[in-house]
Amino acid sequence: MQRFADTDGSAVYLKAIIFLLAANIVAGIVAASVKEASGYDLLADSMFNYAVMTVFQALNGATVYYHIFKSRRRPGIFFSRVRPETPFIGIAAALLCLFGFYGTAFAFQRLLDVTGYVGQTGISLDSAGDIVFGVLVTVVFAPLCEELVYRGALLSGLRRRFSAPAAVLLSGLAFSFMHMSPQQTVYQFFLGCSCAALALSARSVWPAVAAHAASNLTAVVMDVTPLGGAFEEFVGGLCAGAATLFTILSAAAAAAAITGLTVVLKKRALPAERCEPQEEKEGALGKHTAVILYLFALGITLAMWTATLVQGYNG
Repeated sequence: MQRFADTDGSAVYLKAIIFLLAANIVAGIVAASVKEASGYDLLADSMFNYAVMTVFQALNGATVYYHIFKSRRRPGIFFSRVRPETPFIGIAAALLCLFGFYGTAFAFQRLLDVTGYVGQTGISLDSAGDIVFGVLVTVVFAPLCEELVYRGALLSGLRRRFSAPAAVLLSGLAFSFMHMSPQQTVYQFFLGCSCAALALSARSVWPAVAAHAASNLTAVVMDVTPLGGAFEEFVGGLCAGAATLFTILSAAAAAAAITGLTVVLKKRALPAERCEPQEEKEGALGKHTAVILYLFALGITLAMWTATLVQGYNG
């Protein structure tokens, strides 16, 4: 089996975004129909939202595997073997993201707040059932399926055309806007870039999955315990006292530490699995097919992100 070409990664990314858009449209239609018929607001039902998220994540995974089956190619960055300590390096990177980049994300969120933006409330974690399903969806399904798309398929394709830093940044950008959550945009970008750097260094998605899962689990713990409020108050106090200095120094320190972890991963990476010689083919849109598909998919997410932003300002 050959490795993904650049067009394969962008094609999987575009399909995943189309499925995301379709899932949101179908969910909106179903919720509107139920509300008109019975007055019940399905969009306020946590179990309905978890079901929609689960379907979307399943479509993410199915998109990658169907493309592998159809094209007889697989991503260069996949569920490859890693050393036992590799997932722990991913967890360490997630904690570095939290403490290093939260100040920058907090500053952007404050900017949205002072300009009148009212953000989405996010998933509900009010009951034991909500917490169980929330953990399953956000800590298990989402890291596995989203990393397969963004750090497996997409990053593999991007790396065949661009330098490693450019591929990391483009993967992080796609991951950030995919969430359609303006208040999370900055943090998701840094997390996405960190996961991409880990995956490239290890030649496997496993450290990225571990980092993604640890980040989401930390968010759940902070949401259901007093830790979240205390941490936000702590960061808010630091930002109020020396916003620019704190955000720059913390982000720079986190970036340097994560870079160090990627160096360790690269030195400890197991040999890449052998594939058949790569046969490069131009896509249907010529030699720039991969770039066109990427920009088209990114444009869709940017439009959805902008719609969410406008809705937040309009109340």
